[in-house]
Amino acid sequence: MPISVYVPRARHLPRYGLMDSPYVNNRALVQHEPLVQVDFELFGDVEGFNFRAYTKEKALQLGVTGWMKCSRKHTVVGQLQGDKDRVNDMAKWLAAQGAPGAKVSRLELRHWQIIDGLTMRDFSLRF
Repeated sequence: MPISVYVPRARHLPRYGLMDSPYVNNRALVQHEPLVQVDFELFGDVEGFNFRAYTKEKALQLGVTGWMKCSRKHTVVGQLQGDKDRVNDMAKWLAAQGAPGAKVSRLELRHWQIIDGLTMRDFSLRF
């Protein structure tokens, strides 16, 4: 006969998972990696593929904050903030995959810095 175990839920804990918690982005939880910030510029054929929308979706999935916009040079520029490993994962995704159909020829990452806290709450698209 199977044994069932009852584990009472603490009333103050949220009902959603750790990554869905609103406290992840403002660092109320314990962080293990240093927070970093980096500026980026993407070169290649990325216009017309919903690149910004796919990038925002991926950033939210990874828990990375920041912004991005299309530049007058027909590149995509922006900034990423978050745990070092997550920002690295986002940069790898931008360089290797990005939006379906888009062709990234080069990704430049500039001004890496360790930051004390996030200055942005989510990932936004600028115009």
